[in-house]
Amino acid sequence: MSFDLHQVNKAIAQHGRVHRVVIAAIKGSSPREVGASMLLWPGGQNGTIGGGALEYQASQSPKPGLRSYPLGPELGQCCGGYVTLVTECFNQPVEATDLFVRQIDRDLPLPLPMARLQRAMRNGSGVATVLCSGGWLAEPIEQPRIPLWVWGAGHVGRAVVHIAAQMQDFEVTWIDTSPDRFPKMRRRM
Repeated sequence: MSFDLHQVNKAIAQHGRVHRVVIAAIKGSSPREVGASMLLWPGGQNGTIGGGALEYQASQSPKPGLRSYPLGPELGQCCGGYVTLVTECFNQPVEATDLFVRQIDRDLPLPLPMARLQRAMRNGSGVATVLCSGGWLAEPIEQPRIPLWVWGAGHVGRAVVHIAAQMQDFEVTWIDTSPDRFPKMRRRM
């Protein structure tokens, strides 16, 4: 998962102050993966961190900072894992390019794992990933995808969609006048 600048900035423009809750770390089983997030504002929300009780707890008191939850004992969830959430408050548009690094908790120096991630990203040897360390949080920025519209589900359309679906750069919309022309979806067991 990654930080969606467009979605956050759109929510700020529409609702003013917005809280964002993200799963920053997990141990054991969790209702969602690291990086899953939701936005909260008075009277609404967008996205989900999963696990009804966890999401309810996070949305009831969106105070900025780090909070950890043992899912089984504290929230009565069957996952049984341990989840660390980061809650942030945004009231101005966010700007970042590839990696959004910020201090979450207390006034601590940049931890070594975070500095190493930033250095690797700068020199092109690293892969942007969600990292929560020493009161700091780093998240990759979701890059906008190129809209690709494909008309026709014949052999050429199928080939183009098959290749484009494997590339992360494209948001594919596939159109045909007859639903019967689309390939049948195979169920994986």
